[in-house]
Amino acid sequence: MVQTICNSCGHSYHWEWVEAFSKFGFSDGDGHVKTYLVSFVLQKAGYAVRIGKWLAHNEIIFSISKDGIDYLPNIGSGFTSGYDHPYKVLPRKIIELLDEAFPPTSVYSFP
Repeated sequence: MVQTICNSCGHSYHWEWVEAFSKFGFSDGDGHVKTYLVSFVLQKAGYAVRIGKWLAHNEIIFSISKDGIDYLPNIGSGFTSGYDHPYKVLPRKIIELLDEAFPPTSVYSFP
């Protein structure tokens, strides 16, 4: 869990990188959405990342790919974007990259 200071009010708040994959992450999109930071780390490591809005909810990562391999499976694969925990499908190297950039201190619970 990362602790960040709000630029507007000066209070600290916590977030986890897995929230960038959850429809309900970052207080259902009403909090400080940090999906772009997670995407930036992935892009810096050479991954192509596709982000999109989940209707009126959170902005989430829908696709991570590199060298022609898509690491978030499509609909029908048993993984549902926005609802399933990314630990279920992401390779260890991506999880370790994101854990290093945004050290976890708890487990964000998916619905």
